[in-house]
Amino acid sequence: MIRNCQITDNQAIQRLNKKELGYNYPLDQTTKNLANILNDPQHHWLLVFVDDKGQDIKGYIHAELYETTYLRLCSIFSH
Repeated sequence: MIRNCQITDNQAIQRLNKKELGYNYPLDQTTKNLANILNDPQHHWLLVFVDDKGQDIKGYIHAELYETTYLRLCSIFSH
């Protein structure tokens, strides 16, 4: 199942960052960054993949609105 990430997913996010991505970042800083991302839903989207059987978070997707000086993103998505 895919669902929106929650602040209580902080330990799972930190574990995935360390195990799968090689980023050994402290839990308190991961939690702080996660809170900042979750508090900015206009620019960040964070979804987690949860194992249906064990309810363990197996992965996540983080997308961020990227703005440039040479392209208007709204025009891409409106067509």
